[in-house]
Amino acid sequence: MEEALPVYAYRARDATGRVVSGRIEAAGIKEAARMLQNQQLHPVRIGAVQAQVKLLPRLVSFRRGVSLRELALFCRQLSTLVSAGVPLVGAMRILELQVEGRVLKEVVRGVTARLEQGHALAESFGAYPWVFPEIFISMVQAGEVGGVLDEVLESLAGHFEREHEVREKVKSALTYPTMVLGFAVVILTFVLIFVLPPIINTIQNLGVPLPLPTRVVMGVSHLVGHYWYLLPLFPLAAVFGFQRLRVSPRGREVWDRLILRMPIFGPVLKKIIIARFARTLGTLLRGGVPIIQALEVVKKTVGNRVVAAGIAGAQESVREGQGLAGPLEESGIFPPLVIRMVAVGEETGSLDALLNRIGAFYDQEVNITVGRLSSALEPVLIVFLGGIVGFIVLSVLLPMFTSMMQGLGK
Repeated sequence: MEEALPVYAYRARDATGRVVSGRIEAAGIKEAARMLQNQQLHPVRIGAVQAQVKLLPRLVSFRRGVSLRELALFCRQLSTLVSAGVPLVGAMRILELQVEGRVLKEVVRGVTARLEQGHALAESFGAYPWVFPEIFISMVQAGEVGGVLDEVLESLAGHFEREHEVREKVKSALTYPTMVLGFAVVILTFVLIFVLPPIINTIQNLGVPLPLPTRVVMGVSHLVGHYWYLLPLFPLAAVFGFQRLRVSPRGREVWDRLILRMPIFGPVLKKIIIARFARTLGTLLRGGVPIIQALEVVKKTVGNRVVAAGIAGAQESVREGQGLAGPLEESGIFPPLVIRMVAVGEETGSLDALLNRIGAFYDQEVNITVGRLSSALEPVLIVFLGGIVGFIVLSVLLPMFTSMMQGLGK
C-alpha cells in the first residue's frame, strides 16, 4: 500500500453558503483546493495537520472508527448503487450525503477524492485501515477484479451484521453481572469504611484473643478506611498490567491460550472464534479471494494468537499443495464437525458453501450459549458475594462468642 498523503484541515462554503469543515488528503494545498472545488465547495481556509499526526504516531489505534452496523449499512447501500449502474465516484458522492456518522462521512469524502485521482476502489479504502478491516479491503479488491462488486458488498453487509449481532448479545449477557458486581464493590467499600470500624472498636474492648478471620477483616477495614484514595489505583494497575501482557508476544500467546480454557467464557469464546473463522473464510472464498490470501486475512481477524498459529499451519499446508482439514485438526482447536465438513468441502469443491453453513451453525450455537451465560453467572456471583458477606459476619461473631464462653466459664 502506498504512503499516505498529507492531511489538511479545511473550512469551506457549499453551494448554499453554509460553512462546512473537515479534513482531506492531498498532495499539496493547491491540490486540496482543487479537490474541494470539484466537490462544489469554495475553500475559506486550508491548513496542514500532518505535523500533529507525526507527533502521535503510536496513537493511531485510538482514532475513532465506525460501528459494524454502520459498515453493514454502508456496504448494502453501495451494493445497491453499484448494481443500479451508478459510477463509483457518483455512488460515493451520494453516500457522502446519505451516511449520518461524522467519521464515516469524512472518510467517504476522502475515498471519493482518491477515486477522482485515479486510485482503485480497494486502494482508496485501504488508506483508512482504522475504519475498513482487512476482510473488507480484500473482498472489494476481488470484487473489482471479478466484476462482482455488488455481490461482494452484499456478502460483506451480511457478514458485518452477524458480527454486530454476536457482539451485542455478548454485551447484553455481561451487562447485568457487571452491574451487580459494581454495586457489590461499592456496598462492601461503604461497609468497610463506615460500618465495621465501630464494631471493630467494640470487639477490641472485649479483651479476647482475635481469631484469624477477625484480624483479616480488621486489616482490610483499616487499609480501606485510611487509604481509600488508593483504591482506584488497583483497577488502573490491573488494566495497565493486562495491556503490557497483551503487548508482549509471549504474554499475548499465554493469555490467548488461557482464555480458551476458562470454565465459563472459554467455550463461548471458542464458538465465537470458530464462527468468525468459518464465516470470514467462506465469505472471502465466495467473493473470489484466493485461498492463500483469504487465510492470511482470516489469520489476522480471528483475534486469538493460538488459533492464528493453527491457521498459519493450514496456510503453509495449502501453499505446499496439501489439504486444509489436516492442519486444522492438528491444531486441536477445531472440533471434528468443522474438520469433517472442511474435508468434504475440499473434496466436492464447495468449501465456501460448507464454511458458510458452519458459520451459521456456530452463530446459532453462540446465540444459545450466550443466552445461558447470564444465567450461569448469576449463581456464581451469588455464591461469591455470599461468601464474602459470610466471612465478614463470621469475623464479627467469633470474638463475641469467645467472650460469651469466657463469661460463662467464670
